[in-house]
Amino acid sequence: MTTHTVSPTADLTKTLDVPDQLDGRRMRTERGREAVIEALLAIYEEGVSRPSAAAIALRAGVSERSVFRYFDDRDSLIQAIITFQTERIGHLYAKPNFSGTTTERINALVELRLTIYDKTNNVVRAAASEIAESQQLIKAFDFRRQVLSQQIDKVFAPELAALAPAEAAELRAALDVAASVEQIDYLRHHKGNSVEFTRSIVKLTLHALLGINTSN
Repeated sequence: MTTHTVSPTADLTKTLDVPDQLDGRRMRTERGREAVIEALLAIYEEGVSRPSAAAIALRAGVSERSVFRYFDDRDSLIQAIITFQTERIGHLYAKPNFSGTTTERINALVELRLTIYDKTNNVVRAAASEIAESQQLIKAFDFRRQVLSQQIDKVFAPELAALAPAEAAELRAALDVAASVEQIDYLRHHKGNSVEFTRSIVKLTLHALLGINTSN
């Protein structure tokens, strides 16, 4: 009877191949997830609301079944989009370190808000159509508002500190509204104004609220 000897080296090679196979599978899964995230973000950026799984899959170059193999449900996909966007443009939401005169700080804040609007408006508008069905979006929108309000506290700290608490709270709320991305969206998207006109209106409003005459 012939005895077949199995090489220990061959067994070891097979064993070592297993982690490589697992790593390859994980890499393919991660690439697929990234493709789906980037596809949905691109669709949002085009202003398309509530795209179907089929549309997302087509843009991502994966099967429709794969979309929800990579993500448990639509809300988990949206959470991944939020995380991706935060990593990409999160620096715009940091507390600004502006200095100088009130007018110089107003000008810097307005430029920052116009940049935020330019980079997020289509995505925010499209994502808002899904907010009723997404706890993740509700939390993200609330957090965004809080962070932008904190920017107001930082930028106008000297002016607010000079007022009595009740007056400061009232001025803060007014400044928050005047410099909000929602206000910019109203001027740009709903009223059809140019960037230059919008910039001028927001600056004028902030100066007026702070009692600064810009007519000279």
